[in-house]
Amino acid sequence: MGPTSALRAFCWIGAALDALAVVALLSPAVSRQMLGVDVPATAELLYAMRTGAALMLGWTLLLVWAALRPLERRAVVLLTVLPVILGLMATEVIAVRGGFFPAAHAAPLLGMQTVLGLFGLWAWARATGVPGEIG
Repeated sequence: MGPTSALRAFCWIGAALDALAVVALLSPAVSRQMLGVDVPATAELLYAMRTGAALMLGWTLLLVWAALRPLERRAVVLLTVLPVILGLMATEVIAVRGGFFPAAHAAPLLGMQTVLGLFGLWAWARATGVPGEIG
């Protein structure tokens, strides 16, 4: 897989996963099924979830945009891994340690994020020596 293909694949995979997260953030019932967290859908929780959905949708579209010109926009891949994926992973570990998020539900999510993050770093590193604007 060449550098351009790797970057493009990362962006499309990330966009698809982010789109699933948007659905989960817009629906407490879907979140409950996906994450195994059963808490009342208070106004505060719904506000936080909808705010997260808006941000996640924005990042989804940013990844789609980056996929269209992956070499020129490869910095988006690095920013997706650090701080976004790493930040989400840290939040999940804190939630597990706090007893809020069941470890059995967090483990596959953390595994997927680890694989995606490593793939993103690998794709970005392969493209670093390839000419193209970063931006």
